[in-house]
Amino acid sequence: MMWQQGPIWIVQEDLICRHRDGLTAEEGATQVLVPRALRSEIMRSLHNSRYAGHLGERRTLSRTRSRFYWPGMSRDVHVWCRTCTQCAARKRPSKNSRALMLPMTAGYPLQRVGMDILGPLEKTPSGNRYVLVLTDYFTKWTAAFPLTNMEADTVAKVLMEKYIAYFGAPDCLHSDQGRSFEARVVRELCRLFDIKKTRSSLYHPQGNGQAERFNRTLLDMLSIMCEENRQQWDEMLSFVMLAYNSSVNESTGVTPAMAMFGRELQLPLDIQMGSPQRNDTETLPNYIRQTRERIDIVHEQMRRQLNLQQRRQKSLYDRKATQGTFCVKDLVLLAILRGGKLHPCWEGPYEIVQTLGPHTYRVRHQERRRRSMVVHSDRLKKYVTREDADETRIKPFPLWYGSGNYPKEQQPKENVTGPSVEVRRSRRTRRPPGYLRDYVT
Repeated sequence: MMWQQGPIWIVQEDLICRHRDGLTAEEGATQVLVPRALRSEIMRSLHNSRYAGHLGERRTLSRTRSRFYWPGMSRDVHVWCRTCTQCAARKRPSKNSRALMLPMTAGYPLQRVGMDILGPLEKTPSGNRYVLVLTDYFTKWTAAFPLTNMEADTVAKVLMEKYIAYFGAPDCLHSDQGRSFEARVVRELCRLFDIKKTRSSLYHPQGNGQAERFNRTLLDMLSIMCEENRQQWDEMLSFVMLAYNSSVNESTGVTPAMAMFGRELQLPLDIQMGSPQRNDTETLPNYIRQTRERIDIVHEQMRRQLNLQQRRQKSLYDRKATQGTFCVKDLVLLAILRGGKLHPCWEGPYEIVQTLGPHTYRVRHQERRRRSMVVHSDRLKKYVTREDADETRIKPFPLWYGSGNYPKEQQPKENVTGPSVEVRRSRRTRRPPGYLRDYVT
């Protein structure tokens, strides 16, 4: 049958061509055999030119197969498309990079406090447009304060007078890399109270996930409670925080108030319905001892519950993890998260100069080498050069040079004698095919 005969080689207009029968243009095309010197120019025309449009590997290969042929063409087209600079800077991978989850744990109150600014919101009659959010990673106790602006002086003043003055200084204060949190006045405040200041990677809100998640909850609650007059959201903020801190948290199994103070907050309904009477004759030492015992029991239950919830969340999150690791001196591209619709999505190449954590790296641009930045691996992807791709390819056969003109490294050695091989007649029995039996040899 026809499909058993394979391709037919013909010569057309001094060109060696390969013809195959098929239904599609790719399978039934007459392909011109391309020499090695012209393959790059052909792939550049069928992928990089204006009429090629920088399409993907499959379409570029199909377009090439319908016109040309050479050994290893699929591999060459794959390398060409993968190392295209314009495609690497614009096209996003089919699956976004996603590193394994590294939960940020805390074992006691105020061990780690997350800080973030929500806004801008509608300007209130008091001039407030922002909300400073402070959330404790262990107890989930959260405080929110309205701000007229997000200047560093304003943030430091509220942090000192409305949080540290009432709850004490945390061991660690975690935030993003906003100017309000990285200013000198905030650093001096942390130094004064011996607070360890940490920050998440640039454009990686997951690094401060607890504060970011509360911002969404806060927006939902404010939007519902301020439905009649949205410009008075700052007057409802204290009621929102009372409702949040007196409700049971899913991760800990208790209310933030119980975890923070060892007792529940008294609500207006408790006063109306009549809360259980307390023993007002109890001495202060007994009350302190009982409260401490109650807090210890609650905190021990919270640690088990938090450990269970974090393992469950990590198991679900890591199912879609796709990001690998990078090494020092690797070349990578950095995702651009802010830009127009037609702007490139990646820039670089950057060189990894230091590994700061399991998924955090310090990178430096190849051309602008004066300044480096700390980024998360979710914003990085491998930068593949054509030289790197060529190292994995099969080395081509040595070229034949006519008239004995060999390059120096391939010059035949003179007076090289090897073991003598006896030439003998082949003893293989040759059986010609049946349709040649009528011919006489």
